[in-house]
Amino acid sequence: MALGVDGMSMTGEVFINDDLLLHDASLVGPLSRNLNVPRWWLLPVLALREGVNTVRVRVLGLELLAPGLGSVRLGNVAEVAAEQEQSQWRRRTV
Repeated sequence: MALGVDGMSMTGEVFINDDLLLHDASLVGPLSRNLNVPRWWLLPVLALREGVNTVRVRVLGLELLAPGLGSVRLGNVAEVAAEQEQSQWRRRTV
């Protein structure tokens, strides 16, 4: 399984169940500026549980800059990787 996020405006954290998957460099001022950078992760097998699993995303930013979260994908590695490659091309290369 893999998890992909098209982008978080400003900075944030990502958890799978209770395990931290991502923690940006700075969650307090000055905030990390990972503005809309597409990212994806392989989900650690040990972090997954039988039955229901929970993904939590915490996005932090200045209210004036309207912090938010882009599209989120959860699925098999090949599909998520392909979508993230396209997102990277659209958001960062073009």
